[in-house]
Amino acid sequence: MYDVFATYRTPSNPAAFDSHYEQVHVPLVEKMPLLKEFAWGKVEDEESETYLIARMTFQSAAEAEKSFGSPEGQAAADDVQNFAPSGFQLLRVPREESSRQPA
Repeated sequence: MYDVFATYRTPSNPAAFDSHYEQVHVPLVEKMPLLKEFAWGKVEDEESETYLIARMTFQSAAEAEKSFGSPEGQAAADDVQNFAPSGFQLLRVPREESSRQPA
């Protein structure tokens, strides 16, 4: 599996960020092809400069690249400038599986 994490810095207007993210951006991301899983949440550590983290999971790096290069992926990427002027970062992370068995 292959994850792409989007981290967003604390916005100057959290209410406007939240509204746009939930009502506009999330539906755009959910339309991206080859997306296996999408989850997001707000950071609870008040001292962090990071406000929200989203995880998009794909089968492979190649599928992630194809998804982001699609019209739907480009629409989601283009939308970021509409709600995250404080900044964001994309982190591409190949997932390593643990050999530890769940309890």
